[in-house]
Amino acid sequence: MSWLDRFRPKRELPTLTLYTGPGCSLCEVLKGELKKMGAHRRFKIREVDITTDRALKKRYGLSIPVLELDGEPLLSGRIEIAELHQALQTALS
Repeated sequence: MSWLDRFRPKRELPTLTLYTGPGCSLCEVLKGELKKMGAHRRFKIREVDITTDRALKKRYGLSIPVLELDGEPLLSGRIEIAELHQALQTALS
């Protein structure tokens, strides 16, 4: 952190919500890619297990992983890495 950063107002990070389920290999790949990209430095990341809520399981059951940005759908299902990079870059601009 530079000395100038101390005087800049703190802005709230956008929230990425990742809907997952146990044993979901696509979810694990996506989580690994988000970690590798350092997404936690630019986004608040929230992980939700859909099996803990009947309504979520009904809504997202066959679509996981589902990634939302501040409550808006971003990507779901089999997510290509290039597609993920592009979506997050667009979200930050």
